[in-house]
Amino acid sequence: MRVEGHDFIIPPDCFWNDVRHTETGKKNDKLNACVQAIAEVNPPLKGIINSVRWNEPAPDGSGNKRIEPEVLIAAMNVLDHVPLDNTNVTPDVLGDAYEYLIKKFADENKGGTTAGQFYTPPEVREVIIRMIQPQPGQSLYDPTTGSGGFLIDGAKHTKEIAGEVNLRIFGQESVWNT
Repeated sequence: MRVEGHDFIIPPDCFWNDVRHTETGKKNDKLNACVQAIAEVNPPLKGIINSVRWNEPAPDGSGNKRIEPEVLIAAMNVLDHVPLDNTNVTPDVLGDAYEYLIKKFADENKGGTTAGQFYTPPEVREVIIRMIQPQPGQSLYDPTTGSGGFLIDGAKHTKEIAGEVNLRIFGQESVWNT
């Protein structure tokens, strides 16, 4: 079933309310199954949305879930009241949310590094974009692309100056699941 405004398929019984109305003890399993099913019918999402195992056991050997169902329910309760339709969010809402989360994660770790990776603050990317001033029809390459923020900022810059993106962007990353 395709929903207006989206290019992906949500299989039956894999909608937000299906997970939301699952009993507490089975919520993690249901969320994991739904995410896996969505990834299966949408090959471009495979390996992206299903890289988190919502029903994975805690590493302490307690037999509990890594993410307790109560924590998952609390997060769902917060998100349930946030209007995320296309009229209430930026065109890159997922990118913005991801950017926010990796910034928070980097802030909580020493020097913005995690596992040898660095988070580049948007202010630094902005200065670089202003210096190189990518123009429509040009190419932009990031050899350490990470989450792609630099490339996205370059595309936004060309849209601001020319009203269109028309920029070839290339990125490379050594950590495959980044």
